[in-house]
Amino acid sequence: MSRVPKKWSEASYLDPEYVLIGMRRLELSLPLESLPYPVATLRTNLLKPEREMLQGALFCYGMGQRLGVKVMFSRIEDQDFDIVATYQLNGQQCFVPIQLKELVPDDMPVKYKPCSLQEEIAKLDEYVDSKGLVIAFYVNRRMSLQLDQLSLSTGRFGQLWLFGAADIFTLQWFLIGDLLSPEPIKTEFNYPGFNPTPFNGYTIRFGQ
Repeated sequence: MSRVPKKWSEASYLDPEYVLIGMRRLELSLPLESLPYPVATLRTNLLKPEREMLQGALFCYGMGQRLGVKVMFSRIEDQDFDIVATYQLNGQQCFVPIQLKELVPDDMPVKYKPCSLQEEIAKLDEYVDSKGLVIAFYVNRRMSLQLDQLSLSTGRFGQLWLFGAADIFTLQWFLIGDLLSPEPIKTEFNYPGFNPTPFNGYTIRFGQ
């Protein structure tokens, strides 16, 4: 194992599969339609840890499906990252700092000021010397992704990934990356613990 900060190696790490199943069950048990928009969508300062836990779990679970290993995560925050992921690969314990970003829905209240994906990516120029940093963008919007039309800065951080729901029921998901590599690859995966086939016409609105 390469040398990592003591705080990382001694932290407690969560299994994203258990986190996602637990959060989905909680969501289905709550009357979200009757709650204020910021509360129902985890967009209050008080609920920020839960929002980041959800997004971190989604990204790490998707990466685990892609790599074929269990990718755990811990909410270790720093100036440049929100979580740290860890996994074993080829007999080595790997640790990766991850900055979580979100492309919010374009039908959100005006005060949230939704931007385009290109506008959000342009903001990443603030990362000047973060070669080991992975940036994971949660695409929380229905849209057609045209990667060849994106202008990407390189050399400021390590990797850039996109992930999001592939259906309105948020049961099928996609992961695309690394966008800074010559040929980004798309990986598809199902939300853990739930049948990917829509049931009874009920639309799950988790994360919207």
